[in-house]
Amino acid sequence: MNFIEQLVEKYNGEYSAELTKVFYSPIGKITYQPKQGVIEVDGSKIKISLNESGGAMRSTEPVRIVLFLDKNYKKEIDISRSINFNYITDLFFQPKGLKIPKRLKRQFSFRGDSELLKNIVTDKQFCDALVDENFYVILDDKFPMSLMLTPANGIYNLEHFEKIILILKRIELYIKGKNT
Repeated sequence: MNFIEQLVEKYNGEYSAELTKVFYSPIGKITYQPKQGVIEVDGSKIKISLNESGGAMRSTEPVRIVLFLDKNYKKEIDISRSINFNYITDLFFQPKGLKIPKRLKRQFSFRGDSELLKNIVTDKQFCDALVDENFYVILDDKFPMSLMLTPANGIYNLEHFEKIILILKRIELYIKGKNT
């Protein structure tokens, strides 16, 4: 049983996987199989997607975890790993008055709705969960009802997945305007 199936079983969700596709290329046999699970956590619909490949090409696309919002809140957020270039551009382009804890400022670049970001970076639960992670979180006008989190190094175990859900749920609370 793969990890997505385990999550779906724990949360009583739905699991689907396409048949494994096999391709032959000059480098050898390549297999490809998209998998996804849909679960509900505290009233929020969450989809976990993975496009697994194997054979001669042993790489897998990142896991994508999407929390679906109930409506378009006209908010944008982009939280990504900070690199040296981002650190410099953040000095000019981050919302004014945004007080990001130092431990997060070194690791992440925050962009988007200034009021939303101010609330999120002052949330202790959110900050504690985000420290030492390697995530990309995005909500934009291209998919305004889909809060997407992509862990760059995958999901390690069930405890790590629940930490990811905590991060998404905390962001969702502030998007909906509930300061909890």
